[in-house]
Amino acid sequence: MDSRKDNLIGNIAKLAIAIIGVVLTFMIIYKEDEGVIDITIKFTLAVLAACAIIALLFGLIHFVTNIGKSKGMIFGLVGFIAILGIAYSMSGSDLLDSWRSAGITEQTSKLSEMGVRAVLIMLGLTVAAAIFSEVSKVFQR
Repeated sequence: MDSRKDNLIGNIAKLAIAIIGVVLTFMIIYKEDEGVIDITIKFTLAVLAACAIIALLFGLIHFVTNIGKSKGMIFGLVGFIAILGIAYSMSGSDLLDSWRSAGITEQTSKLSEMGVRAVLIMLGLTVAAAIFSEVSKVFQR
């Protein structure tokens, strides 16, 4: 398919979804029927799911077809996974009695601490990068 056909199909789909949305909106406004609201919510969720799947699919296709240009993203993803691994290994699974009574498990506690530690590691790396950038500008002059 060429670009014009893709654009035409996309525009027709957008128009159809917009028309269905307008019709369902007027049905809700002029008919106070629970069934119409259920249909509208299900339609909205279906469209949202379809849009998410399409966005992920096109992103994946673009990534695979332009793998040479995606090296930076691959390095970033590997670095992010490494930070999560380091944060997970640093996290403990200690629980307070009040947490146990609230239903928090050791795994939940460990994952929560991993998230906090990962944010702190990334914050530290961000501050270090900013300082390094400013210091290197001084020495380049």
